[in-house]
Amino acid sequence: MYQHQVCVGLNPGRVVLGSDESVPIKLGAGTKLMAQAISVGAEEIETAREELRQYAKPLCKDENETPLPPLRAINHTIPLIDENVKYPWRPSRCPEAL
Repeated sequence: MYQHQVCVGLNPGRVVLGSDESVPIKLGAGTKLMAQAISVGAEEIETAREELRQYAKPLCKDENETPLPPLRAINHTIPLIDENVKYPWRPSRCPEAL
């Protein structure tokens, strides 16, 4: 966003691009601090993953733990009254005027 000088408005919603070509990032003391703030250690990532796993554990159950009926080879049937009945129909067509 900095390199293209982007301005984002929320009310009313709008995005304004200030430059078609990217502006080079200036190196300085602020750049180094931002880069250090972005870096995340492997331990922190693994801790976050474990927390997400524990949070999602109630959602990821085996089929034996759910209140749903057990799966079968055929899970449903559609009862037909009479398989030999032919329903009357005719193809649709445009009126002759059209």
